[in-house]
Amino acid sequence: MIDNSTDTPTPLECKDYAKYLGVLLDSNLSWKFHIDSVTLKISRIIGVIACLRHFVRLITLLSIYRSLILPYLSYGLAAWGQAAKTHPQKILVLQKRALRLMYFSNPRAHAMPLFISSKILP
Repeated sequence: MIDNSTDTPTPLECKDYAKYLGVLLDSNLSWKFHIDSVTLKISRIIGVIACLRHFVRLITLLSIYRSLILPYLSYGLAAWGQAAKTHPQKILVLQKRALRLMYFSNPRAHAMPLFISSKILP
């Protein structure tokens, strides 16, 4: 039998962020850790799109985008969507990169026509 008569509280560990329901919260609510996590996941999927774009049609690539990237962008957006302008800019850059890869567009080409033709919100 274990004796718990000393009942000394265990000290709490201080961390930079905490994961709650899949969203990374930090003490300042800057959402930096969450956006960094999302950009890492999205960039890996963009690597898959870059490999597949030579073998599958555009409609398949758009389905991959909508099924693998869009859920990361939309989950918890009501909370972290109000982050500072610098952090979500990383996600927009990755969105543009994915669309340019899918459409075999120039890396410096304007991405707004690609957003419009694919019916994807930036």
